[in-house]
Amino acid sequence: LDVSERKQAERLLRESLTEKEAMLREIHHRVKNNLAVVSSLLDMQARRSQDKAVRDEFQISQQRILAMAQIHEQLYRSKNLAQIDMREYLTFLGRSMLSFDMLSQVEIQVQVEDVKLEIEQAIPCGLMVNELLSNAVKYAFPAGQRARETAARVTVVMRQQDDGLYYLEVSDNGVGLPPELDVATTKSLGLRLANRLAGQLGGELQASSGSAGTRFEVRFPSQAMAHKDA
Repeated sequence: LDVSERKQAERLLRESLTEKEAMLREIHHRVKNNLAVVSSLLDMQARRSQDKAVRDEFQISQQRILAMAQIHEQLYRSKNLAQIDMREYLTFLGRSMLSFDMLSQVEIQVQVEDVKLEIEQAIPCGLMVNELLSNAVKYAFPAGQRARETAARVTVVMRQQDDGLYYLEVSDNGVGLPPELDVATTKSLGLRLANRLAGQLGGELQASSGSAGTRFEVRFPSQAMAHKDA
């Protein structure tokens, strides 16, 4: 009798978990669809403007929304509802960035190891990469600099270090940052957002620049490490 009751309890528990997983997938699917609607509305509004600067700002907002929507799309399709495959996610962001900006002259390389983040870290991490990619694509390669021997390239690197910290790098081989620019105090909305997102992850955005281009780096703890320290 005890065995029968235990088996029935296990069956009910499995059914409950299956039902909750189905509900979570549906929620992620609906959130993704709602974000897609918002992106479409922005696109419609952008097409009504004759001002290129205005259209560019709408595109930047669309890209940010797309970065969030893709998180929910991956969770909807994934067998693992708890973690995001960052290699797949950041590769998607790189491709979508080029499609938005129509910059076939810029190559985006993604060198990401087998890193998986929970949604609480994946969203700020993805948004931060999105801002840094957008900044590089817009400013690292002025029109006069594109006709050169070295191909315009932006690289995204992510891995987990031996000390358990995650290492994220977005670099380019462009013209470099202006000497007077301070990443910590800049008025650039994109870099200010990247700074705040790095802080949300428990890291600090570092920038270095020179004749070889610009490199942004951030190291941040896993959620397990952050909870342990707390």
